[in-house]
Amino acid sequence: MANKHREYSRDYYWSHREQCVQKARDYRQKYPDRVKVSKKRYYEQHSKELNEKRKRSRWKTLIDTSIDGVRVRFKGLNKRDRPDKCEICGKQKRILHYHHWDDLKPELGLWVCRFCHIGISVYEDGRIDLYLKKKEEIEAQTAKSA
Repeated sequence: MANKHREYSRDYYWSHREQCVQKARDYRQKYPDRVKVSKKRYYEQHSKELNEKRKRSRWKTLIDTSIDGVRVRFKGLNKRDRPDKCEICGKQKRILHYHHWDDLKPELGLWVCRFCHIGISVYEDGRIDLYLKKKEEIEAQTAKSA
């Protein structure tokens, strides 16, 4: 009996797909709080399976990078296993970025949160040195005028 209902539901969905998708969009727009609570409850109930699935996902073997201004995507790499938390700040995050420092060896890298990834990129681009230089100049100007 359950299989017949499942088949009917699937057939109904595919024959009325546009209406079903629009109805779901309308519901999400009308009741964002309910959707948020539902997503949170689902994640809490299935967090272990979701984390395992994420560790096995395509992100384990895929790197996006830019070499000489050209965006390149490497596939089939053996990245280190994805941890549950950022390897720099130690905060537990759902979304972690894989930061690599050598374009010739993109499989070497760290799993970091977005905030730490931005900090690392700023440091590697040399913008930290520019910031410190400007800071010293402004402090020197302020000290002279005081």
